[in-house]
Amino acid sequence: MNVFKGILFTFMAVVSAYQKQDDLSYPETIKRLAPPATINIGGTVPEKEIAETFAPGQKVYQKYCSVCHGYGVAGAPKMGDKESWTERYKKGWQTLMNHALNGYKGMPARGHCVKCSDKEIREAIAYIFTQSNVEQNE
Repeated sequence: MNVFKGILFTFMAVVSAYQKQDDLSYPETIKRLAPPATINIGGTVPEKEIAETFAPGQKVYQKYCSVCHGYGVAGAPKMGDKESWTERYKKGWQTLMNHALNGYKGMPARGHCVKCSDKEIREAIAYIFTQSNVEQNE
């Protein structure tokens, strides 16, 4: 029964996360990431300044990668697990990109981000490494 619950949870998490996968526009991303309420003291922040607060790869990670890598769904290495990500980093960028672009084990090709460029995928991987404190030589 626990296996069934795990499969059901995984399915529901993936379905709910990708209901609007085609809309990657900046305004829709901000809506999805916005807290339920905000307090603005002293004026507004220009939209350009808000856009610059995202690290390269962060938006793609939050929209696509975090569904599995945020929780370890289906055995995915979790963001912040330095040991697991260091092992993957040692395999080299060519292997990492091959796995990310073509899929690997339970990971779907491009992490379901069919509109993401190779550069965006690489930036998302680099973002995961940075957030997981993996020392990168490149």
